[in-house]
Amino acid sequence: ILDIELEATGDAFWLVNGSAITLNRVAMTGPLHLPTSEGDQLTGIYIIGGTLTPPTDINIIDCTISKFNYGALQFSTEYSRNLVFDSVSFSELYQAFSLCENDGMVNTMTISNCVFDLIYSRAINANYVTNITSAFNSYRDVANSNLGNGNAIDNVIYYGSNSIGCASLNDQFDRT
Repeated sequence: ILDIELEATGDAFWLVNGSAITLNRVAMTGPLHLPTSEGDQLTGIYIIGGTLTPPTDINIIDCTISKFNYGALQFSTEYSRNLVFDSVSFSELYQAFSLCENDGMVNTMTISNCVFDLIYSRAINANYVTNITSAFNSYRDVANSNLGNGNAIDNVIYYGSNSIGCASLNDQFDRT
């Protein structure tokens, strides 16, 4: 999917059990202005997959995701494998990524060269994940309840106790 803009009043894109999918230069804009909670769980990319047919080999490249509760959401009952988010701009979101808080599995995800700005809560909130790498990203106004860089409220990146092999490499954080 190339060079389109999605203006959504609900979720912008449902990724259901697909494989070898690329979104390139896709703008996903939701209806919310600076969301401050999970709300209706409006999502830019909603990831859905079972243990036998998880979304696999997904590439999100040079896209923008803004004005949703979540940039990318994968509930605890879902599975996915080999996802890449490269050069994506995330803004005006409650959380950029909410992945497998209580169960499920994300196996291998790379988040690189992305910009996170005006994220009310965590940029990456992940548990039950394996091999998520955040690299060369810019985390600007994130995890501070939209109170500015000097008002840290939460972790910018959170890999829960059930996460394995996750890392942040050469990321830039504008707040202390």
